[in-house]
Order: sequence, then C-alpha cells, then structure tokens
Amino acid sequence: MRNLDRQFAALPAQYRDVELPEYQGNPLIEALPPILSEDEALLMTGHAIMFSESERALSNSVRMHCVRRLEDLVVALPLHALCECEISILLRRGYVPRNPCYPSTWRKIAGHATARSATPIVLPEYHRPSSASMFLTGLSGIGKSTLLKMVLRTYPPVILHERYRDMPFQHTQIVWLKIDCPPDASLSGLCKEFFKAVDRLVGTDYARQWERGRKTIPDMQAAMERIAEIFFIGVLVIDELQTLSVAKAGGADKMINFFVTMINQIGIPIIFAGTYKIKDLFEREMRQARRVSDMGTTDFRRYEQGSELWGYLLDAIWQYQWVKEPQPLDEDLRSLLFDLTQGVTAILIGLFALAQAMAIREGYETVDTSVLQKVYDERLELLHPALNALRSNDPEQLALFDDLIPINYSIFEDNIFQGKSAAILERLRETALHGNNNKPSSATSPEIPASTVIISDEIRAGDLRGAIDEKTAARLRRLGIISSNASDIGKG
Repeated sequence: MRNLDRQFAALPAQYRDVELPEYQGNPLIEALPPILSEDEALLMTGHAIMFSESERALSNSVRMHCVRRLEDLVVALPLHALCECEISILLRRGYVPRNPCYPSTWRKIAGHATARSATPIVLPEYHRPSSASMFLTGLSGIGKSTLLKMVLRTYPPVILHERYRDMPFQHTQIVWLKIDCPPDASLSGLCKEFFKAVDRLVGTDYARQWERGRKTIPDMQAAMERIAEIFFIGVLVIDELQTLSVAKAGGADKMINFFVTMINQIGIPIIFAGTYKIKDLFEREMRQARRVSDMGTTDFRRYEQGSELWGYLLDAIWQYQWVKEPQPLDEDLRSLLFDLTQGVTAILIGLFALAQAMAIREGYETVDTSVLQKVYDERLELLHPALNALRSNDPEQLALFDDLIPINYSIFEDNIFQGKSAAILERLRETALHGNNNKPSSATSPEIPASTVIISDEIRAGDLRGAIDEKTAARLRRLGIISSNASDIGKG
C-alpha cells in the first residue's frame, strides 16, 4: 500500500546543458537547476517579509500580527553563499559515480558487484565512487537549520524522469532528504526518521514496514543503503545531531562507528548539523577512526560586537518597526542589543519582536533601551544563565552554553508568538530587496526572483541598480555580500 499524501510535489525533469565534462551525460545532474553565482546564491538564500510605514497607523491588534512576520526574516550573509556553493559541489560530485547511464550503476542496484562481471567497466578517475560529508556547526539559535533550509529550497526535493536523450528513463530521483534527530535520541530512531522522510517525499510505506518486529540497526542501515540507491538520493542532511544520546547509542565508539558505516555504506554525501558539543565528540573520535579529514567543517560563529557584519545585521533588521515612534539605531542601542543577545541571531530577533509587542501592548510606542532591558529582564529570564556563559568568555562556561538552554524553550512563549524564530532579512542596509513572497518559487528555475524595493511606505518594482548609494555598495563589497565586479550597483 502506498501513502499518497506526499509532503512535496514531484517535478518533471528538465535537462540542461552543463559545462563540466564530468557532469555531462548524467541525467541526475543535468536535471538539477543551474549552478548559482555568489550574487544569485545570496538572493536565493535570503527571505524578505512585507513591510510598509503606513502599517504603523493600523490598530494595536493588527500591528501585533505584523510583528509576527519577524519570525520569517532571513538575512543572506556571506556564509550563506559559501554553504550553498559547498552543498552544490557535494550534490553534483556525489552523482558523478552513480550515473544511471553506466551499467555498473544498475548492477550495484541489482545487487551484483562490478568485480564479478566478466568484463568490468573501468571508470575515469572522476567517476570512481567516493563518499563525502560536511559538518555545519554553531551555537544553538545561531541559524544553522535556517541556513540549511534556505539552501535546500533552491533545489526541488523530488524529480520525475521519463525520457533522457530519446531513451526511456522512468525513475524517481530524491535530490535531498533532510531528517532531524529523533525525540528518543536513539540511533534506531534516527533510522526510522529516514524511512518516514522518504515516505513523505515519494509516498512509500517504509516506516510502517520497519516498525514491525525487532529490527537491528545493521538491518536498517542496509535498507537505507538500498533506498538511497533506488531513489538516487543526492544528499542526506541530518540536523540537530547534538540531541543524540551517547549512552543510548552504547557509547561514543558505537555512535561514531554508526556514522562511519553510514558514510561508507550508504555511499551518498551526508551533511551533519549540530552544536559544538557534538562537534567535539566527532572530531575526537573520528580522528582516531581516520575519518575526520573527509569532513569539511563550516563554523557558523556568533557575531562579534562592533564587527561590520553585526552592524549590517542590525541595520537590516531595525527598519522593521511597527511602533508609532521608531527610534534611530544609535550606539547605545547597538551596544545594548549585543549585550542582551551576545550575537545569537534567534535571541536578537526574539528580543526585537517581543520589545515591539510590549511597546504596542503597553502604549510605549517606541523601542528604546529601557523597553529592551525590560523585555530581557521579564521575558528572557530562562536564557540568562546561557547568556552569562557567553559574556564570561570562560572556556568552561562556554562549553555549557547548549546545556544551559532550557529544553524545548521558545522565546516566543506567549499566545502572540509561537515557535522558534530562525532569522532575518536579506536586504541592503536602508533599502530592502524583496523576493516574490506571494508565490512559491520554482526550485527548477533558479533565476533571481523579481525584486521590489521598499522606499518609505511605497513598494515598487526595481532592481539592484540605484537601490543603494556607492558608499553602501562599497561596504557590501568589502563584506563579500555583493561581488567586486558588480559595478552598476550604487551608481543609479
């Protein structure tokens, strides 16, 4: 029995010419969206929200709904473009040795080793199977999961193939599969999350099959390998890795062996995401297993006070005020915002949103230092131990940061705000570049979405040229947010 309630719509394959010879003649790669430039990646991995100064005249109750939009803000930063590039490479190179045009690929799927063939195929060096992995690490609330979500959404999760080069090729390709570590913190639970994720994408029934009877972890890993082969899974993303229990895994050695086996046996690129706590364990144990050199690590560090990126982030967020008397972002506010959030993006967004909600609800109608401090003292009390650990800069206290975050804690804890805020807006300082938020973007068409520029309370169509002044453009070039050859930007 098939589960027809798919989470995502499968898209028909549209093959494109590719430039690199190792990617040519491979339908799994040719069906992917084109490789993005850095500027395209920045625009695609940010997410804007609607805003108009005229909304400040709306009623209190309506403005409370407007403030809720802050939960959806994502500011695209240089790290977004870096991760997009790395994931793009992982995905495509992972498909090179699994080209369905090679008989060896189908022999492997059918369970026949190439070595048993009377005339084994000798592949070029860049076609030989290999496994690769990547580790995205950072503090809780820094934006790791949001970054992954924004990068993955540039690709369709499922592609349906019918014909390739006038030859029948009826196949379902899972481009990416993302799973979160399970609530029970066990390795068997992680395997079952894999089966559930596949079921949601393609309407299969693997999860129910593997719930029956007593199943061993090696059996489930073998099934995962088989499913990865059948559906040509491009990349597997395992998020919230720090929630896994070493004790339930039978010790650190068994946990690491599980992932080493997964990397080697499933044979697809794997992206791990977790906090520093699990990163330290991985590096320590996998160094002994001689696997750490295969894992590129991207560190999503918290922002530093006074840094240009932190200033850019504050400038991007601060204009989104629905209070009637918005304050300019002066140095006192900048200093206090860093002290109260310690450069953690989720806390920054939560504090800013809750401060606006309080200012509207209690009639202050402005967000100043006193309102921010009041929200911090009254609404973020559970986070004080964790933030004090960051303020201390003591390595021993810093190591406890994630343990000091209350389990299932949400900054948006009242009836007005629910869920964990992820992020911020992709914009250019005092001018916002907005993607088309009313229509879902087509993952098969990665062209830069139509943009709108917000000037005062008017929203009109526009592009990068003339959107910012030359001084701001120069600053963004230094940050790597726009390329140095984007000479038209800022000239009007």
